[in-house]
Amino acid sequence: MSSCFVERSCSNGSNAILAAARQTRENDAKRAVHGRCLRAARSMAPSGLTVCAAIVKNLVDAVDALGADGGALARRLEIDPATLTDASARVDDAFVRELLRLAPSCTKDPAFGLHAGERSARGVYGLAEYFIVSSATLRDGLVLLADNYALLSEVGHVSFSEDDQFGYVSFTNSRRAVYVQEAEYFAAAVVTVARRATGVSDILSFVELPHSPPADTSEHARVFQAPVRFDMPHTRLAFDRAAQSRSLRSADAALASVLRPAVTAARATVAPPEDIVERVRAPVRRKVGEGAAAMESIARALGRSRRSLQRALAERGTTYQAVLDDARKELALRYVAEPGRTLSEIAFDLAFARATAFHRAFRRWTGKTPMTYRAEILARTARPADQN
Repeated sequence: MSSCFVERSCSNGSNAILAAARQTRENDAKRAVHGRCLRAARSMAPSGLTVCAAIVKNLVDAVDALGADGGALARRLEIDPATLTDASARVDDAFVRELLRLAPSCTKDPAFGLHAGERSARGVYGLAEYFIVSSATLRDGLVLLADNYALLSEVGHVSFSEDDQFGYVSFTNSRRAVYVQEAEYFAAAVVTVARRATGVSDILSFVELPHSPPADTSEHARVFQAPVRFDMPHTRLAFDRAAQSRSLRSADAALASVLRPAVTAARATVAPPEDIVERVRAPVRRKVGEGAAAMESIARALGRSRRSLQRALAERGTTYQAVLDDARKELALRYVAEPGRTLSEIAFDLAFARATAFHRAFRRWTGKTPMTYRAEILARTARPADQN
């Protein structure tokens, strides 16, 4: 028996040594990968737009959970660890973008944003979350998310719109492109909180993402439990009428009334949402240039209904037609200055029904005919050359 015991002891000792060696190799490999991640970090200029510390802490914790050193990554990006425990703290978007850029390689998880969003624990988003989930129904909560998204992030714009079948939560950004990890984090976090608030796992009808599909989409199917559409204009989650009418398990009208003043005060400390007029101008310019100035398509591109867009513009003292007219004027001045373009082509590109309508509009904008304006531009351009 003693010899058996010795054999087993030796065997157990050998296994322990082998296990320790394997663990050491794994730790060394992790440190090597993380070291490369830290060295890859870029110097950043602050953007002036901020993200709440709760989101950043959730991202850092996700890096830790996936086997890398989130704290070291945060410090390398000059994110003070103490900031992450302060419910009222904000972090500049430039540092958050860099964190999202590096996290997939640090963790060896190409779906990092998806998994980080899925890890959104109850209450992680603080005041904004408690206020949103105190709503009576999911629809009410989604509306509050759109109205109060700036509490979570000043980056981008979240809107809620509806058609006959679905309610849509859309995330867009007219200032810069939305990153893969950013889009997937947002979508996964919203559906995770919605599931927890309603107690329904298949709450989502479908989700749209603004990037190409990865080679393996199995994790997207698992996380969303709904059809996933890639290469779409922007991030959008669709909830059918039945889902929208679901009561929230944490519905509490008394709590909502208590939290509302605090939410209002907090909103006053963050940057206002993007100016709707500016958000409309960019897609209007693109659509006009393509000869497609339909208001329906512009509203859809912004994640709004036609009626919602009309109301938003009216609140800013303007109309869609006025924004369209400004865009046409801007492009007309540019196009007429290009001698290679005929006036008929310009009228067509700007979606005028007839060339005569374009001529009248141009005279209204400038007090001159297109040909007179072009001649003056060309004369000014040629004058320096004539003087040489």
